[in-house]
This record gives sequence, structure tokens and C-alpha cells, in this order.
Amino acid sequence: HPQSREPFRRHPALIYAHIYLSAAALFLALAQTSTTPTTSTTPNAWHSQRRHTILGWLYLVCLTLGAAAGVTYAWLQGYGSDGGVGASVAFTGLALAGVVPAWLALWCVLVRRDRAAHGLWMSRSVAALWGASVFFRVLANTYLVWVARVSADIYPGWVAMIWMSWVVPVAALELYRTLTASAPTTGVVATRTTKAD
Repeated sequence: HPQSREPFRRHPALIYAHIYLSAAALFLALAQTSTTPTTSTTPNAWHSQRRHTILGWLYLVCLTLGAAAGVTYAWLQGYGSDGGVGASVAFTGLALAGVVPAWLALWCVLVRRDRAAHGLWMSRSVAALWGASVFFRVLANTYLVWVARVSADIYPGWVAMIWMSWVVPVAALELYRTLTASAPTTGVVATRTTKAD
């Protein structure tokens, strides 16, 4: 790993806050999938809504604080794991890709009262979070193991891995949404046409 041990020793609070709070946000995102609220007025629906709201607020707090700690660490400890300003900018973009959609999701549900938009923005936030926490590790470790063996200049690729870790999952989500949204629309139009005939 390009990261030296010294920055960890100089900023332990930041790195541990980033690790634990981001991990908590990741597991809270998983828990949210089982507490999606319904429009029913039954007592069970009310409890489901309550759990969803509590977990959502916890997710937002953990994600925001964890991302803030990570970005601060990236800028303080020698520019993003020694990858220069480009790496720190990339890590900042990665953090914003998860945090900004989460806050937009909150705005959609509290101000606009639009649950569909709320769910859409949350899915974007979670896609970026999964990219940052899982896909980035797969990309970066694969790159460092194979490329670092044959090249001394690993940092341009390192910066590319940071960008790809959230751009690829979010782009994949948008592509999936586009493909799945177009299929039902075609079916509905065909059904309506048949009924009209």
C-alpha cells in the first residue's frame, strides 16, 4: 500500500472515526432494506416507519461524520495516500458522492414529501458508499498487487482507482434504472393499446 504508517500515528482519531463510522453507515444501509416503510395504517406499518426513520438518521450522521473524517485525513496526511492533490480531490469526490445524495434524500422526504425521489437519492448514496468501501478495495488491492510489481510510478493508477470506485457503481445504478424503467413502460403502453382496441 502506498500509505506509510506515520500518518496513522499522527492522526489516529481521524482514521479510526472514518473507519468505524463509515462501516456503521454501510451496515445501516443494509438494515434499511428490511425496513422500507409502507403506506398502510396498521400498527406494524407504523413500527416499520419508525425503524426506517431512526436507521435513516443514524445512517446520515455516521456517513457524514465518517466522510468528513476521511476527507480531512486525506488532505492532512500528505495528499491522499501520497498520491498528490489529485488523490485528495478524488477522495473528496468519493465522499461527496455518498453524502450529497443522502442529504438530498432527506430534503426530498422532509420538504418535498416525495418518497420516490427520496428512495432514488438514497440508492445513489448507498451505491457510492458500497463503491467506496468494497469496490475501491478490490480495485486498489488488485492494482497494487499486479501493477506495483512492474512499475515504480503507481500513483496515476492509484488516483484512477479512487475515481472509478464510485463513478462505476453510480453509473451502473443509473444504467440499471434506465433499462428497468423502459421495460415496464413499454408493457403498460401495449396493454392500454390492447384495451383501447
